[in-house]
Amino acid sequence: MKEFRIKLLDRPGELNRVTNSLASKEANIKALAAVVSTPQPVIGVVGEEDTKIRDALDTGGYEFEEHEVILVSLPDQPGELSRVTQKLADALVNVESIYHISKVGMEVQFGLTVDNMQKARHALGL
Repeated sequence: MKEFRIKLLDRPGELNRVTNSLASKEANIKALAAVVSTPQPVIGVVGEEDTKIRDALDTGGYEFEEHEVILVSLPDQPGELSRVTQKLADALVNVESIYHISKVGMEVQFGLTVDNMQKARHALGL
C-alpha cells in the first residue's frame, strides 16, 4: 500500500478535480489528509489499488510522490498508538505521516510513512 502526496494549486475546486480524476479510474480512497500550511497545498491519498491511483494522477497531470505505507493493527483502546510511536521514537525513526485506515470490531488500523522503513519494521516486529 502506498501514500500518494499530491501537489495542488491553491484555488477553489482543486480537491474536486483530484477526486474526479480518481473516480474516473475507479480508484477507491481509504484515507485522505490535507496540509495547507505550505505555499503549495499538498494532499495525501491512500487507496486500495495503487495502479489505479497512479494512472488517475498521471492522466490528470498531477505532480506527486509515492511513499510506502506500514500498516499497523492495534486494539482500539487508549495508549496503543502511543506504544507504537514510542517504539519508533526509540529506534530514531521519524514518522512523516499517519492515517486512520479502518476500524473493525475492537481493532483499529493505522497507516504510517516513515523516514526509514527497515528500522521501523524492525522496531515494530514486522
